[in-house]
Amino acid sequence: MTISSFPHEIPGKPTDYPILLAEQLISCIAVPICFNQTIWGVLLGGNRSIGQFSPEQLAIMNHAVSQIEQILKDTLHEEECKELANDE
Repeated sequence: MTISSFPHEIPGKPTDYPILLAEQLISCIAVPICFNQTIWGVLLGGNRSIGQFSPEQLAIMNHAVSQIEQILKDTLHEEECKELANDE
């Protein structure tokens, strides 16, 4: 999700976006962090000025989310292996 001119181009009310209000963000990008087909969180990048995000910025955000998702997979897999070892 991208917003380039908050609060002018949003669905709903500005109060539905408390982080944007609190941080006085005008433009932002939000990329969901998923694990096992469930959204676990969101990586939010924002600016306090009107503007679009470049393709490079979008790529950086998506790459960061991919790394976070891989860490989740690796960490939770390690915890499952430890639990199995403790059961034996």
